[in-house]
Amino acid sequence: MPARSDRPGGKPNSSRENELLGATGDASEVGADAIYREIGLYVVLFQSLQDILLQICWLLAEPAYDPDDRKPLSRMTFHQLVSETGRRVHTFLVSTGREESEFGFKFAVRFHALLGRCRAIGRERNRVVHSGFIHLESFDRLHGIVMSDMRPSTGEDPISIENEYLTSESFDKRQKEIADTALGLTMAKTQLMRWR
Repeated sequence: MPARSDRPGGKPNSSRENELLGATGDASEVGADAIYREIGLYVVLFQSLQDILLQICWLLAEPAYDPDDRKPLSRMTFHQLVSETGRRVHTFLVSTGREESEFGFKFAVRFHALLGRCRAIGRERNRVVHSGFIHLESFDRLHGIVMSDMRPSTGEDPISIENEYLTSESFDKRQKEIADTALGLTMAKTQLMRWR
């Protein structure tokens, strides 16, 4: 069964790993609280990204900010919301003739790329929140936490498992990707508000 494990230091029980885990190996020194705080922050950042997509859709409702449009939007999955946002932006650009200008065309290309990043973030978010979090313990000592993502395999094995050894820095790159994408969407929303 395919598996991957990313461990700090590259080998078990290395001196570097012992520094990361703490000398006594108890939960506070392993950083379990810090790890779970980072996961919580990641989920909140994801929700803020989702909110920006909702704002763009609501802005481009007909009529704009139609109160009857909010409830159907709130019931969409993230994937559906990303697709709906793309559809509304495309419809708006075509109906206003904006896509015919060079700036409008470049805007549409950049926006499409941002939606692609949203889809990738959505897949990663699902991987994180649906993973199992395994505490590596022995003799009442926490040695680490592994995020284990198990899913049906496309190969010969019935399941595929991807393991990631977590530290408090494990979510830095994921959080930055959300923040960068949210910034791009916020700038796009500002331009759409100007055009609207």
